[in-house]
Amino acid sequence: MDSNADPPGFGCFITPKSDRRGHGHWSIAAFTGAALLVSISCGATEQVQNAQEPSNHGKSLDFVQRGSPVMGDDSWEVVLCQIPLNSSDENYAPIDQRLTVRASDIVLAINPITEYFDHWSRGRYSMTLVAGDPVTIDQDEDAHSCVEAALESSANTATGVIVIADAAHRGDVPGGWAQPGIGCPTPIDACAAKVSRRAVYLGAADFLPLTDPENVNSVALDLLEHELGHVLGWPHSVRQSQTTSNSSSVHGYDSVIDIMSNSAAARELNAQRQHGPGVLGLNLLTAGWLDLDEVMVIDPPPTTASSTAPAMYSLASIGATQKSEDPRLLLIDIGDNTAITIEFITNIGDNDHLVRPGVAVHRVEWGPDVCEIPGKENLCLGTARRVTLLGTSADGLLGVGESVTSDEIIVSITNLSSQSSDARAMISIGRR
Repeated sequence: MDSNADPPGFGCFITPKSDRRGHGHWSIAAFTGAALLVSISCGATEQVQNAQEPSNHGKSLDFVQRGSPVMGDDSWEVVLCQIPLNSSDENYAPIDQRLTVRASDIVLAINPITEYFDHWSRGRYSMTLVAGDPVTIDQDEDAHSCVEAALESSANTATGVIVIADAAHRGDVPGGWAQPGIGCPTPIDACAAKVSRRAVYLGAADFLPLTDPENVNSVALDLLEHELGHVLGWPHSVRQSQTTSNSSSVHGYDSVIDIMSNSAAARELNAQRQHGPGVLGLNLLTAGWLDLDEVMVIDPPPTTASSTAPAMYSLASIGATQKSEDPRLLLIDIGDNTAITIEFITNIGDNDHLVRPGVAVHRVEWGPDVCEIPGKENLCLGTARRVTLLGTSADGLLGVGESVTSDEIIVSITNLSSQSSDARAMISIGRR
């Protein structure tokens, strides 16, 4: 992090540059309100900054580095893994029921996931699903053997594999997992799955309804979308504990606004729902699905007594499909490998299970101490980031008049306009 603070209310747009491997590396160009007007309270006088051209202050945010690219065409080979009835893997339910469908049937059933990712990427990421040949494991092998067999037998044109076991998991174990694999050159299709090892694995539970062909349009897709998110480098998010500060103690994956948390949030209210909630702005940014001029990075409010009045920002909906003069994501650079993200979520589309629109505030940490991998000393990027939803309401969102405090910074909501054509939130950011 750059220790040179911008004046209060100033911010940054993100501009791309190439590193030697050709992967996206993001740097920050300082900015004083370009493409939008920023209302700043300085003592008793309110000022409005005029648009100015960006200037490079050399700031960078490590957590927006991308590993494997997630733009372009991505060909996923769908493989059915046949599990022996006498399997010794205790993750499988001790029943004889097996999924009696072909991979082509699964492809047809899960095809709507392509629409989900096309929508959130705004057409920048395109999935193709292709049926592969089934694989079989031995009695003493497990799900990892399923994935390895599928990868080894995958076509050279496949850039990832989706492996579905024909046996259901026990109810007390996870329904699946993801393997992001290694980074590949741009574009995605330059690297075969058998090289990158990109894979998603699921048990059969969500697909058992396919034994009746009439149910092809009722398969739950949210867990698959969640695990694919991990392959794209997206971390879990969690709710902040009610009894401790920041992220030192957290609940389970219980955020209803993030596909990477409680992916079943919408389906819990409507059993017919297939898709999970929407995608957080942080993940849209790291995937390259959020335009660089739609993100504003600001320094924390100053601590001096003469400059404690809050700054005001207008924020467009994170789910908007049309460009806006306002940013869709605010990032507060806290320092020490920590940032706060602020985004406005409307209760439409994939988020129509929410009872109200509101602003989501997350604390993002990526220092070595937050990595879940023992002994890891590098920065925690990709799925290793810690993302904590700070709101304490039932949905974790902030409405008008509500606020949240983190790292001595107060984020308050002064106004919300949730009309889908021009949804806006007014955000006040000050010092406690």
